[in-house]
Amino acid sequence: MSRPSRRTDPFPGAASLYGAIAAALLLAAIAATIALYLLLRETRVEETGISFEPVSFADIEGWQDDDQAEAFQALLGSCGKIKRDSASAEPCAAAKALAEKGAVSREAARAFFEAHYTPNKIVGAPKKGLVTGYYEPLLNGSRKRSARYHVPVFGVPDDMLVIDLGEVYPELKNMRLRGRVDGRRVVPYYNRAQIDSGAAPVTGKEIVWGV
Repeated sequence: MSRPSRRTDPFPGAASLYGAIAAALLLAAIAATIALYLLLRETRVEETGISFEPVSFADIEGWQDDDQAEAFQALLGSCGKIKRDSASAEPCAAAKALAEKGAVSREAARAFFEAHYTPNKIVGAPKKGLVTGYYEPLLNGSRKRSARYHVPVFGVPDDMLVIDLGEVYPELKNMRLRGRVDGRRVVPYYNRAQIDSGAAPVTGKEIVWGV
């Protein structure tokens, strides 16, 4: 009588899953290396002698002509995610208290910023610099495709992976990678050219059409 085979296969597709996990760990290690590089780069920047010098709001060009009420509304939106031990916790509490009294005018918003913040001038910086900013664009679109609205805006693809690096490295909390499985590898998701050529399975995922 022959003995039964002792082949151990927990479930079909296990090899592919293990390969994907291994690739995810590799990507996490790469991300950790990048984070370390950025930290070291910031240290080198500090060593160049860059510092911050407090100045007056009157020194800011266009300060009196700007509409600080718009900035105040943006601050309120950000305050919803500010931690209690953050340096912005106290100004956020004051901003919420001011907003509860009613509409905040340009003058009231300007007085608020002048009372709770101190502008600083960057001293010792090289001639060339980079400032990163964020904004929320408002674009026209249509739920139906037409001659005018023909550029698709897709929803999240079904085959897109989201890898939470914080589960592997706690110091990378809130950092995520997005990609897809290609055989036994995790690779970057399709770029725009590949999507336009039909390589990505996103047909039927259109949520709106733009210009």
